[in-house]
Amino acid sequence: IDIRYPVSVDKEFITQAMALSAEKYGLRLEEYDYLRAIHMDQSSDFIQTLMSIYQRESKDYKSKPMASGGATYARAMDNIVAFGPAFEGHEQFEHQANERVLIEDVKLAMRIYYYTFKELVFEK
Repeated sequence: IDIRYPVSVDKEFITQAMALSAEKYGLRLEEYDYLRAIHMDQSSDFIQTLMSIYQRESKDYKSKPMASGGATYARAMDNIVAFGPAFEGHEQFEHQANERVLIEDVKLAMRIYYYTFKELVFEK
């Protein structure tokens, strides 16, 4: 079973409930793999800086930080989030047949990444 649950719910609560339910049917729960949840407060300085750079460069002042149930590279380290281009109003081709990206989106993403590194890494 592959499940995703809110970061506000404790993993032990979920696994205990599943183990008890499985036991009723003569089954036992075995954990094969586990990826810890990632959560950062949207009001944190880090997220606000990312959003500020994104908004300034994309001119998109409506979009909000988004959460994804998918597993990302962000799980590899502490204090990191997946930060990638998904521009409002632009067609998305990822994880589809003929996966591709628009050149103008790559250029905008590169500009956003440049200012992100400049502000978060080099100017601190």
